[in-house]
Amino acid sequence: MLREISRRVDWVLVGGRWTRVSVIGTSLSNDILDRESKGDLDNRVVILMIPGNPGNEGFYADFGQRVVKSLLSREERMGDRKRHYLFYTVSHLNHVALPPELKNSGKHKHYDRFQLDAQVQHKLDFVREHLPKAQKVYVLGHSIGSYMMLRILPYIKDDFNIKKAIGLFPTVEKMADSPNGLRLKRVLATLDANDWLAKAVSFWLDCLPVGVKKWLVTWNLTGDTVICSLFG
Repeated sequence: MLREISRRVDWVLVGGRWTRVSVIGTSLSNDILDRESKGDLDNRVVILMIPGNPGNEGFYADFGQRVVKSLLSREERMGDRKRHYLFYTVSHLNHVALPPELKNSGKHKHYDRFQLDAQVQHKLDFVREHLPKAQKVYVLGHSIGSYMMLRILPYIKDDFNIKKAIGLFPTVEKMADSPNGLRLKRVLATLDANDWLAKAVSFWLDCLPVGVKKWLVTWNLTGDTVICSLFG
């Protein structure tokens, strides 16, 4: 029988800025989540997920649970010794709305905009401040998250036992020269230069009932698990 999988979501300070982070695992006790290495007795396997766009950790909840479940199934099938699997996902700065009680604390405001280099530094800060130095560490990057992963690896490889880095649908170079990049370049540049226009186009989405949002999502995504991941 597989061990129970839990998920925990917290707002933590990363480089002094509030960030929503989730961790999925078989045990989420303070001892298991402790950052320090436990030496030869350490039986933790940490997987770090760096999101693409949008950088909302909740989008990867179902994926993370499936990864951990698959690892537990393999462990049971092979008769391996039991390990503690921890699947971390860190949201991008200001890709998740700050809760009201945090809007006036921390180094940044809810309306601040962060360029790519700032988001890369944010991921490096998260690893240095919060990621456990487990027996094994795997880093996953989705889309532009793969680029961030490659940027931070040289700075963490000596302090963490990185076993593998994996790009999921990686976006690493020449984004602007891709078909979608060429098609959207002018639109995105206009929205980037005019915050008010982007807000005018998108603000009404916040006013829609959840049921309508779910219906809109089904235009492109199908399956109940997708809906739960986005709105659960």
